[in-house]
Amino acid sequence: MRAKELGGGLVMLSIGLLFLSQSFSLPIGSWNHPGPGALPNLYSICLVCGGAVLMWRSSFQGVRWPSGTINLFQVALLFGAFVVFALLIRSAGLLIAAPAALGLAYVAASGRSVPELVILIIGITAGSVLLFTYALGLPIPLIVLGW
Repeated sequence: MRAKELGGGLVMLSIGLLFLSQSFSLPIGSWNHPGPGALPNLYSICLVCGGAVLMWRSSFQGVRWPSGTINLFQVALLFGAFVVFALLIRSAGLLIAAPAALGLAYVAASGRSVPELVILIIGITAGSVLLFTYALGLPIPLIVLGW
């Protein structure tokens, strides 16, 4: 259990440091007029601090690595879900890419029911459409006919 905290803290710390190093090129601005680099810097610092706290907490307990093995089939399916989404988002649209990726990720999960999958696909796809297309106004096609 503590090995997961150590690994999670290391990942958070690494991502935070990477984003922090990249966000220094953006102007931070001031408190009254924050610039485009203010929020990325703040989030990066929070990630670094959170990762450091997780790593620090894991050091007080004996770190034991899990004795189980990694199921490479599940890892490949999850990686495949990302690839399927990336390939389909522009060519087929969000209404095709999101359910395809979620369905592939569902196969990697064990102990799930089909009604749960249907509710998950409908909810996440509808939320994605509302957030990215309507609320944020991103130019993501909903569906591409004739692909």
